[in-house]
Amino acid sequence: MREIKFRAWDKKKKEWVEPHWVDISCAGVISKVVVHRGYEIERERNVTNLVIVQYTGLKDKNGKEIYEGDIVKAPHQKQLVVKFEKYHTDEEYGGCLNMGYCFGRPDMEIKGNIYENPELVE
Repeated sequence: MREIKFRAWDKKKKEWVEPHWVDISCAGVISKVVVHRGYEIERERNVTNLVIVQYTGLKDKNGKEIYEGDIVKAPHQKQLVVKFEKYHTDEEYGGCLNMGYCFGRPDMEIKGNIYENPELVE
């Protein structure tokens, strides 16, 4: 069983935040996010300013955790954007990666993510 973890990109502040608490309804709607700021717990963040991404349960060749929205590359492969979807060509991101494709790829490396490094998307 994989570990369920999230991180959040604050679109307004242009920074990653670590959710301490995420309220998700049965329908999958996120209604509340409380984040850490150093050792202190910050007040709730405005959910509309956040993009919540989930940990895939996988790590790249350097041991870095792979999240949705990360841009990954294996030798002799094109860079792909990680999403929890089936593999398909995506005009917005140049490609998408079905997470099953990552299994057995110990040479996969994170090159960046679509929020901080949109210029990396081919």
